[in-house]
Amino acid sequence: MNELNFGLRSFNEIKGADLTLISGLQYRLNDAVIGHIGVFYRNFIYRISYDLNVSPLSKFSNYRGGLEFSLTFFKTINRGGSSYSGS
Repeated sequence: MNELNFGLRSFNEIKGADLTLISGLQYRLNDAVIGHIGVFYRNFIYRISYDLNVSPLSKFSNYRGGLEFSLTFFKTINRGGSSYSGS
């Protein structure tokens, strides 16, 4: 199954704190609109998103979307004096 997503994402660093607020809105072509918010804290992203189905299948889900929670870990690697964040 192939899917194509378009979207915007915002990162807002909180000064004096070790965290960044994340928010965004995406559109999955012919399927769903997805809104999400989250926090990037140290090496983790904690995120909540909601998929609102806009396809013809939405009547089968009683026009309800899906709530999702995610936790992402980023490992930081030091490569010759510069740091690299990768998952």
